[in-house]
Amino acid sequence: MATKQDENITAIINSARKLFSIYGFKKTTMDEIAQGAGKAKSSLYYYFSSKEDVFTAVVDHESKILSETISKAIKKHDSSVQKLQEYVYTRMRAISTMTNISKALRDDILSNYEFIENIRKKYYEREIDTVSQILQRGVEREKFELKDITFTARALVTIIRGIEIPLSIDNKKRNFKKEINDLMQIVFYGIVSR
Repeated sequence: MATKQDENITAIINSARKLFSIYGFKKTTMDEIAQGAGKAKSSLYYYFSSKEDVFTAVVDHESKILSETISKAIKKHDSSVQKLQEYVYTRMRAISTMTNISKALRDDILSNYEFIENIRKKYYEREIDTVSQILQRGVEREKFELKDITFTARALVTIIRGIEIPLSIDNKKRNFKKEINDLMQIVFYGIVSR
């Protein structure tokens, strides 16, 4: 059962989430967040010490939603190959709907903030952990032959992040799932003819 404190924090995060997604981190004010949450500005500072803390809470909230969405999607599959494909597909789809985590992970303007770098590192490590678990399972079931699971997970996450923006551009006119599957074919089988 949610406490009054939990309800207040949720209201603040929801207000901030909406405002940050519309106006961005820099242009959103604590006054606007308080007004959107139906709270006095002083109550924001009771729960959060700064706008950076509020943004971090918003991104953490979206990150948890993203992780739960990915986890639910990959659990539907038994094959490690399918789990990895579903991970990439679900991540790409879900992150494009979560404006704040997307901005935190991709926006070069936000790179100047140390707290953003901490968010990026935390999420990057979470992604590597998820991919490592999929790869480990594939190795145990003799579907993948890998010398270094952590290195492979880091490489895959780097590839995924590298294609994220190009694939998200004008994706309504493209066969998104086919492009992800084609990418996975390259990752799994390479480009060298046999």
